[in-house]
Amino acid sequence: TMRFYLYQGNNQVIDSGNIYDSTLKGGRLGLFCFSQKQIIWSNVKYSCSDDVPQDMFNDLPTNLQTQVLTS
Repeated sequence: TMRFYLYQGNNQVIDSGNIYDSTLKGGRLGLFCFSQKQIIWSNVKYSCSDDVPQDMFNDLPTNLQTQVLTS
């Protein structure tokens, strides 16, 4: 499960909501812009956690909640 937030200054621009994709097995994380000239990404931060936040857990389908509890 992933969730993506994008901020411009203190303003949240994007919240992807929870993304469930079992085909993504981990690895690298990066940014990609398609056909956008002179884009500058600065102050980029990311975090990965083995813990699932309660709000995200509550939003999971039952079968995924079970996987979280048994892993």
